[in-house]
Amino acid sequence: MRKRTLALAGILSVAQPAWGAVIAYDDFQSYTPGAQFESGAGVGLSGGTGWAAAWNASDTNRAHSLVATQPMSYSAGAVTVSDGGSTALRFKDVADNGLLGRTFDGISSGPVYVSFLYRTTNPLTDEDFIQMGLSDALGAEPKASVGTQNGSSTPSVFFARVPNGGTTNNSAVAFDPNTDFFVVAKFTKTTGSSGFNQVSLFVNPTTLTEPGAPTISGTSAANTGAATFSTFNIRTARIEVGDDYFIDRLVIADSYVDAIQAPEPGTLGLSAAAGLLALRRRRRA
Repeated sequence: MRKRTLALAGILSVAQPAWGAVIAYDDFQSYTPGAQFESGAGVGLSGGTGWAAAWNASDTNRAHSLVATQPMSYSAGAVTVSDGGSTALRFKDVADNGLLGRTFDGISSGPVYVSFLYRTTNPLTDEDFIQMGLSDALGAEPKASVGTQNGSSTPSVFFARVPNGGTTNNSAVAFDPNTDFFVVAKFTKTTGSSGFNQVSLFVNPTTLTEPGAPTISGTSAANTGAATFSTFNIRTARIEVGDDYFIDRLVIADSYVDAIQAPEPGTLGLSAAAGLLALRRRRRA
């Protein structure tokens, strides 16, 4: 019996990477195109898994956070993200401080990873600023974030920012319009820090193993930033009429591989069953 158990364990260890846990996930596929993410005070969309509440939008900008028909995908190297489906989160025509967020169970230790597909149709000729990240409260700028920004004479680039209102480090990766990007952010506390004070950004990763060096990173002094994360927040600023930004296949996880592959609930159990079936077939042969 022990030999059979070890044989099964060997099959499963080959079939499975080292999973952590998906904390929250939303691919927006259960929503109707054209719907607002919050149609009225306290009336928000609530699809996905792992969330503690529905989506919540700033009162003056509810009409600018919509469900859109926008298929998105990404594939490069060993990484393929094709489970976003046909609908996505759309930001449009927000003049300033468009806020959208959602709560999940609080996390006080890291690392924490956030991944999403990202796209714009905007030619990026004006100054736009969008940040997506984690915080300890709804309705405000995320306290650690990644995003894109551009000026009137410079291309849009990806950035890492920590804490909120603090240092913003720009990458050399341009955010080209009409292109699907895959973004992975990593939030950590440096040694001895009580707050999440470090952000690492990976744009279009190609491996299932976390790269040794991020696209860009930012670190602030120890004990700055939020001690606990409990919300995913998006903030937009200076977006003009006609500008469209899309986010899809949003994942919050405690490991890089989960942020990349985001196994659905039951995936590991199905893989284990497949391994057991293969073992039984070998025994019969």
